[in-house]
Amino acid sequence: LSTPILNAQYGFDTAYMSEIESACSPQEVQTVLIQLLGFTPELVTERDAKIVRWCVELVATRAARLSACAVAAVLVQTEGAILGGPSEKEGRPLRAGQPFKVGVDGSLIQHYPGFEPRLLQALVALVGAEAEGLVEIGMAKDGSGVGGEFLFRACL
Repeated sequence: LSTPILNAQYGFDTAYMSEIESACSPQEVQTVLIQLLGFTPELVTERDAKIVRWCVELVATRAARLSACAVAAVLVQTEGAILGGPSEKEGRPLRAGQPFKVGVDGSLIQHYPGFEPRLLQALVALVGAEAEGLVEIGMAKDGSGVGGEFLFRACL
């Protein structure tokens, strides 16, 4: 089953994902699917709603992990962290202990439920808890160009 919104290229917006993850019950997910995506009420079961919620959570977690990869790469490249975290053999990175500021698109941090904690959790896996604890995430409200500039300035 589909709807005109889902058939349109780029029709499934992140705002829909946010609404689905913000829903407190499968019934609320059903309401989102019906009201925002145009599904016929009798065709959306509770099981469908649970599956959609699960898929949305997977996609959002993947997005946060991919974002964490970019942050971790810059941390490692600027010697603020070591991939996998510091070990006795490798020692500490040169810039260990220094705060690291990252600009993220404000709509993700502001409106997407659980995005920032997912990103930080992925950073722990990539560079260790010590380096992750020094990362400060700030909002870049003017889009990715400002976020990139903010990230670049933080690295200098």
